[in-house]
Amino acid sequence: YVASAAYAGVLQGQFARFRASHPGIHIGAREYAMDALPGLLDQGRVDLAFVRPPLRLPDGIDMVVLLRDRFVLAVQADSPLARLDVAEPAALAQQAFIVPEQELGTLEVSRRGGFAAQVVSRPGSLVAVLTEVSLGVGCAIVPHSVMASVQLPGVVFCELAAPQISSEIAVAFRRHEQAPAARAFIAQLRAAAL
Repeated sequence: YVASAAYAGVLQGQFARFRASHPGIHIGAREYAMDALPGLLDQGRVDLAFVRPPLRLPDGIDMVVLLRDRFVLAVQADSPLARLDVAEPAALAQQAFIVPEQELGTLEVSRRGGFAAQVVSRPGSLVAVLTEVSLGVGCAIVPHSVMASVQLPGVVFCELAAPQISSEIAVAFRRHEQAPAARAFIAQLRAAAL
């Protein structure tokens, strides 16, 4: 899974539901870098992958969307941008950007603002991204679910100007899964899909 699936509660909700309906089946979870998950799934090393699309998937891997989210801006509390209720993309043209694994939000903000983002860091996890924001390395475009779940000293979040930049949490799985337990979980996930 990717961490934002846990921050949004999607991971916990689906696991709780599956455990309640299948009490004899043991399931576990482990966080991986998002880019690694499609390959691990294709190789049979994981049965399901909670991800944040868009994501290139190997042939034979399907995906269903479980949650629609939006992106927000994370800035250091001392930044002049921290005083904004809503940030216009063009106002970010001169900012340094810390980019999370899912770069869609950053790319869309820069497109809407008419600039090429000055990327100074790609630290990996969302907590690492927010830590760099708190240290004044730059700003970041992150999922709203992170804003609602993670409180880090020195980080302030603000909305991006409309229209919102959409983001999704989805689950990927093998189209022709053979394992009965995995097939049962996939059936549950398909039923929960948006």
